[in-house]
Amino acid sequence: MKKMLVFLLGTFFMSVSQAALYQLSADLRPPNQNGTDPDRITDPQGIVPSSASGAFSAILDTEALTLTDIVLSVEGMTKADLLNFGPNATPFHLHIPNSGPGSFGFNVVDLSFGPDAGHFITSATGFTYVRGYHSIKGDAQGQFVAAGIFPGDDVIADLLIDESFILVHSNKELFTNTVHPPQFPDGFPFGELRGEIVATVVPVPAAFWLMGSAIIGLFGLARRK
Repeated sequence: MKKMLVFLLGTFFMSVSQAALYQLSADLRPPNQNGTDPDRITDPQGIVPSSASGAFSAILDTEALTLTDIVLSVEGMTKADLLNFGPNATPFHLHIPNSGPGSFGFNVVDLSFGPDAGHFITSATGFTYVRGYHSIKGDAQGQFVAAGIFPGDDVIADLLIDESFILVHSNKELFTNTVHPPQFPDGFPFGELRGEIVATVVPVPAAFWLMGSAIIGLFGLARRK
């Protein structure tokens, strides 16, 4: 009985310690012309004049360095409005701020790059992008590493949890930004939608707690014997 208890306890606590899952979510709306968050930063060039909106969700595993159950739903933009942009020529990315919360920052994770890149469900007024699995390691990020905009496997999960945001790039004629690094064209970063990421710990599955209850019960049986 004691050996069984030790085994069950070891399995239980190992499972709990490895449960490093976060629900990532964001509400998407037009950013400032310079790609910043209008709630935190004022841009004299104004907010992108768009009526589009959307929502993003995914599960981040900080142990495996993966994103699963990725869903990006948008209304007011169609798939044809997306701009393939950046080193991988892809339309939406997760970023971190350059100079504090709400600011624009260069890419961290490309959501639609690589094998099994997901698929689109389209309508006349919007689209939903769905992807079941994506590695957030550098070897799955294409040209992001060579371009120097991937921060490394050792910090990527922490950066996604802390103040990251999603930007959806658009080819519409909405962009008047002229304040940007000189190597970029006017309008950069061509973001029609931005969403600040909220990271919430995914509760340990109920099965773990049931296992814990079973272990407590076994302890009680063992003490009575």
